[in-house]
Amino acid sequence: MIPRVKLSDKSEKAENIAVEISKPKSGKTCVSTARRAFDESRTKTIKFREKQLKQLLKMYTETESEMVEAINKDLRRPKHESYIFEIDFIKNDLKNVLANFKDWVQPESAQKKIIFPLDTLRIYNDPLGVILLMGAWNYPLQASLLPIASAIASGNCFVLHPSPISSHAAAYIAENIPKYLDQECYQIYTGDVKDILKERFDYIFYIGQKYLGTHIAKAAAIYKTPITLVMGGKNPVYLDDSADMEISARRIMWGKCVNSGQTCIGPEYLLCTKSTEQKFIKAAEKALREFYTEDPKTSPHFARIISDKHFEKLLTYLEEHTVALGGQFDKKERYMQPTILTNVNPNSSIMDEEIYGPILPIITVDNIQKAIAFINAREKPLSMYIFSKNRNNIKLMLESTSAGGVTVNDTLTHIISGNLPFGGVGHSGMGSYLGKKTFDSFVHKKSVFIRPQNTLWEKVETLRYPPYSEKKRKLLSFALAHRPDMPWRYLSYVAVFMFGVLLTLVLMIVLRADFD
Repeated sequence: MIPRVKLSDKSEKAENIAVEISKPKSGKTCVSTARRAFDESRTKTIKFREKQLKQLLKMYTETESEMVEAINKDLRRPKHESYIFEIDFIKNDLKNVLANFKDWVQPESAQKKIIFPLDTLRIYNDPLGVILLMGAWNYPLQASLLPIASAIASGNCFVLHPSPISSHAAAYIAENIPKYLDQECYQIYTGDVKDILKERFDYIFYIGQKYLGTHIAKAAAIYKTPITLVMGGKNPVYLDDSADMEISARRIMWGKCVNSGQTCIGPEYLLCTKSTEQKFIKAAEKALREFYTEDPKTSPHFARIISDKHFEKLLTYLEEHTVALGGQFDKKERYMQPTILTNVNPNSSIMDEEIYGPILPIITVDNIQKAIAFINAREKPLSMYIFSKNRNNIKLMLESTSAGGVTVNDTLTHIISGNLPFGGVGHSGMGSYLGKKTFDSFVHKKSVFIRPQNTLWEKVETLRYPPYSEKKRKLLSFALAHRPDMPWRYLSYVAVFMFGVLLTLVLMIVLRADFD
């Protein structure tokens, strides 16, 4: 039994923000039910997996309006953003899984050495068992629902724990998953996170904040459970003097203000020279006016902060720093105006914690080398953004820093590209997901070596049997030696060459026969 995990007061209070969804099943009940279904091999067949995936797509299609409503109740987020980053996002990922998973599950071939001509080398994609999926509150449907497509496709059962902070989205998940998917293979747990972490899983997948990710890692270590942790970080934006200021400001402020800044990959702070700072603030003011008019509070395109607790934290940032742009707020509505802070102390709390709000601190540096040193002196971020027309600066920044993912001359777009793995590094997480990468996380790559019982070939195998000799050793060393792979593009030339050699030999034999 995993010992009870002690969570910090910070996380316990955060969990208590949620409204009551329903009396939850115990973690033990959820896990034992899913484990029994997996042990009965219910999820192993392709037919079953395909049916469940189609049911999931049906759920997304039939309950789309409910999804929008749940997100709106939790975050008052514009529908446009909810579709881009949640609804369309999970639909497209699911459609990709449906189109490709039958190929993904097939055993893969492995390259053989010359000593194994009659043997078969395969890599099987075995389901792991019962997976714990834990989602975040800021994108509550995407974070909770996206990984379940690959969990199903890979033949696993799962227990899903949606974040109770986004209580309406959690209620949507708890109500609809059992309606559309197998009620034993796929469990929804809405109880205390500490209790579910007592149970044993075959994999844990978590998207969320670092304080809980740390406790998940500790709980997983008890049973050596593999994990994917996608956590946040202080995501830097580097803006140099060569960048188009209007385009850069528009893209940076869009990335900062999507979901009212409550995005784990959103810009956390801006690094630029003093001369660039004022140009950026002026361009940002223009961009925000284009986005949300003079008063973002009245704009239907700007979201609200998730809770009073989160809002109060944002207010402390305003009190501690110089407001260069914005700074207006309404506590009752949990509205925070898009804000830029200057004269920021690098050691202040806003530079240590994730902001989760539409506030962008600016740190001025003398040059790109100072910017690189500033980034590298901190924990590795989940994302990084580089704005420049200078190819040398872009190359230098990419090669001199480390981040989970990087977008050059834009923000957020590396996660919605569809073909790039997404994940953290260092304190921002471990492992990655999206597309086939999620599927590969949920399977064990089982090595399989199949050898026929061939009497003739057994004579060759005597090379490895006692009694040993120097001749046997040299022959085995030659046979097992590493040889460079032949690039596929050269195979056609090799085939033509071999055909030419064969044709020449045939002609020589024919001509010799005629001559004789």
